[in-house]
Order: sequence, then C-alpha cells, then structure tokens
Amino acid sequence: MSMFLNLLMLGGCSIVLLFAAKIVSAQLITIAERIGVPPFFIAFLLLAVSTSIPEFFVGISSADRKSTRLN
Repeated sequence: MSMFLNLLMLGGCSIVLLFAAKIVSAQLITIAERIGVPPFFIAFLLLAVSTSIPEFFVGISSADRKSTRLN
C-alpha cells in the first residue's frame, strides 16, 4: 500500500510541477517583453541564479559554523 501511495504522490507532484512550469514560462515571457529583452536572457539569468543559490547557502552555513570546509 505504501508503494502505491508513493507512486500516486509522485504522479500528483509531477502534474503540479508541469502546470507550475507552464505558468512560470508564460510569466517569464511577459517580464521579458515588458523589460524589452529577449526571453532567453531572462531564462538564462533565472537558471544562473537558481543553480547558485544552494552553493551560496552552503557557504553561509559554513561561515556561520566557522568551518573552513564547505559541508
């Protein structure tokens, strides 16, 4: 029963993620048009920021613990 519930949750989350991606991409195009830049530029900027955020927080937490290792 637990396996079925996990698969059901995976399917539900996948559907939510699909709809969220459609909304984000539509808003991304709207923002790009209002600013006057190509949508690719905004998408590239969003990708760059979103992939750097985890590294930023790892660095902050390491500095908070006064650790020289990034873990």
